[in-house]
Amino acid sequence: MAFPATDIVELLVLLVWASLTAPVHKHALFDQIFPDQKVLLDAVHSAPLEFSLGLFEAMQASSPPELSFFLNLPSDSVDRWGIYVLVLQKPGATPCIYIGSGTNAKGGVRTRLLQYDRKHLLPLYVKAALDDGYEIVHKGLILWCPIPSAAEVPRLRVLFVAIEAACSFLFWAMKSNSKDYGMSASCPWPRASFLYRGLCSHNAMSEGVAGDFDLSSEQLEEMAAVVKEKARAYMAEYHRRARLEDPVRLRERQRVNQTNFDKNSWEKSLPRHKRHHEKQKESKAFYCDVCEHASAKKRAYDAHMLSKRHLKKVASVGAPPKKQKNRETAEANKASKKYFCELCDVSCCSQYELDRHNRSGCHQKKVAYAESKSSSSSA
Repeated sequence: MAFPATDIVELLVLLVWASLTAPVHKHALFDQIFPDQKVLLDAVHSAPLEFSLGLFEAMQASSPPELSFFLNLPSDSVDRWGIYVLVLQKPGATPCIYIGSGTNAKGGVRTRLLQYDRKHLLPLYVKAALDDGYEIVHKGLILWCPIPSAAEVPRLRVLFVAIEAACSFLFWAMKSNSKDYGMSASCPWPRASFLYRGLCSHNAMSEGVAGDFDLSSEQLEEMAAVVKEKARAYMAEYHRRARLEDPVRLRERQRVNQTNFDKNSWEKSLPRHKRHHEKQKESKAFYCDVCEHASAKKRAYDAHMLSKRHLKKVASVGAPPKKQKNRETAEANKASKKYFCELCDVSCCSQYELDRHNRSGCHQKKVAYAESKSSSSSA
């Protein structure tokens, strides 16, 4: 169901501002970064935030969301910052949820979610639940934005922690149902009506936020560029030394790493490939109707059109192969003088091919010969 973005943004800002102004202990950084509601609204718009489907309705419903709402949250976490939800289940026990934020400056929320797979830096009650036999069955995102530039990292990181706290109290992902944490007004439903338990131990805004808040935007960008260059130089030196000391071991390590990456990433990338396929199919850009195959670039599309799979399918359906189509197109262009080089008497199928022909050595030689002949006749 579609909903106006302005509605959910305004609702989110009201929710976060209520958490920021609640009479509870929080780090002084939040009042410093967001002194009034307008500054908060500007930060939300500058992110820019995207929201999961159904979130707007869940925030305004007359009863708390069911577990199915969290189980259906999108899980694509690549190149994003986000507010995530962990869903933990155990046979015969009440399900649990945990709400957190992922704002790694390089890897985004994906870096944080991978730590749960490695059981590294687990929150207190999440670790206790896993030790008790619970299992993380889903990791989804409530809202997200692209990883920001270095200049925006500190301010937006504070924003995401504030949103994390607001969502934790809205959906009451807190460990205790009897303790109100001074934020009971942020939850519109009776806490006894929730069909799950929370695993958040405290208000996220009570802790500090990592970031160089005393630096200007220009200084932050310069520092990020220096760090990136140092990392590049370090990796180049590391690989240079590895190739000199033990090239066989280096190649084997690279092969193993690539195999593991392909194995672990393929399943996660399938939804992204499917969305891209549908988008290319809809736009008909670099799309083969015969094979129903979408390519991202023209080079990949041309390779597909010359592949054995495509030619075999073309032969089976009785369509002319690509080379024959090209010949027919070239003859038509020659007759109409479109994409045609009169100097070389060569016709092309597109402007791209004509430009490539004009850059070729054969064409350049004929151009030079024609110019020299013209200059000698003038003399």
